[in-house]
Amino acid sequence: MSYAYFMASLPLLWLQGELPLTSPEFLDMGRRLLSAKDFRGLEAAMEGRLEEAGLPGLRRYVHAEIQLRDALARLRAARAGVDANPFVRPFAGFDSAAESAAAAAMSATNPLERELSLDQFRWGVLEEISALDAFGLVAVYSYGLRLQIAEKWQRLSEAQGEIAVETIVKDNVAGIGL
Repeated sequence: MSYAYFMASLPLLWLQGELPLTSPEFLDMGRRLLSAKDFRGLEAAMEGRLEEAGLPGLRRYVHAEIQLRDALARLRAARAGVDANPFVRPFAGFDSAAESAAAAAMSATNPLERELSLDQFRWGVLEEISALDAFGLVAVYSYGLRLQIAEKWQRLSEAQGEIAVETIVKDNVAGIGL
């Protein structure tokens, strides 16, 4: 089904920067403009239950995410000198971009840069799948998932990072009894 009106009415999204709308606002629009079945799928996708969304076009994203996580698990396991097999999941296909994204992220100098690198890969995959049918349901779901990624970055700030570091340091100091 085509959702040309819905997609055309949505503002552009950027990974970082001011958000033109929130997930609840997007879901409210979806509730009004999507069929009941398609809206339930959108809710499932935005709650992280992508396979329940029942949309074949999302498989590419699901498989890319699994491969990305598997690549990260292998890199972390190699760094720790342990077997990665208990931490990997099977997936269909192979995408060298996911492997490259994981390697690039793990070479980042700090965790924030690492996370940004991973989210840039995810964003790119979501843009790719939405480009296949810019007014179709996959594009609607992709928009919602990209909105969630952008919201995550909106919530991150240097002040929050400093608070997190202070908490970790205090917990570590308390743990060693200083």
